[in-house]
Amino acid sequence: MSQPAQRYRYAIDFQIDGDIRFVAHKDVVRILSRSCVRANLPVAFTAGFNPRVRLSLPFPRPVGQASDVERALVQLTEELTEAAVGEALREHLPEGIRVRRVIRIEGTRPGQAEWVRYRISTAPADREKYTRAASRLLGSSSFEITRVRHKDGKSRVVNIRPFIDAIDVREDAIDVATYIQANSSATPSEVCRALGMEADRIDHLVRRVEIRWQDSPPSQVTPL
Repeated sequence: MSQPAQRYRYAIDFQIDGDIRFVAHKDVVRILSRSCVRANLPVAFTAGFNPRVRLSLPFPRPVGQASDVERALVQLTEELTEAAVGEALREHLPEGIRVRRVIRIEGTRPGQAEWVRYRISTAPADREKYTRAASRLLGSSSFEITRVRHKDGKSRVVNIRPFIDAIDVREDAIDVATYIQANSSATPSEVCRALGMEADRIDHLVRRVEIRWQDSPPSQVTPL
């Protein structure tokens, strides 16, 4: 019996902005996979009749959100330097996606996000109102919301206060930092509604600016 091929895991931290931020999660995976192939990276493929590049996004981004700190995990069949992977891939990515750094990952554990900071654009005139609302929210022990699942309409009440780490009201934006626990967290729109904002459709106003990953340095980085 032949030995399984050696695989090497890399985290690709990238920025996504402009019109391409409105592309759905599966399409971003497809774009990155094709870019890896065009860059002649020695990518590993899945088995079966429809092989795909072994690439995933461990913390999917809602459609419309911009991000400075997205991450893709890809498996290669040859060991390359981090700089070589970044340089090869950068030339084949579409406008709006930019590689910021590449990290060689040891072991087989999937990367999990544990903390994230968002920046939400707001009007300067609302700063005082949101500052007061943020103080009340952070001073409370509970803020319950009702979540409704789209696929079946089932609802449940969730206390989002334990997920909120910090709220910083700026002149024209609000920074919201949240914990991710047991694959659950508070979304930017949920926090904004807790602050009294009309926040049903705010993803186009949201930018991810920092993510902390388990067993990895923070994704607030300097470009390669």
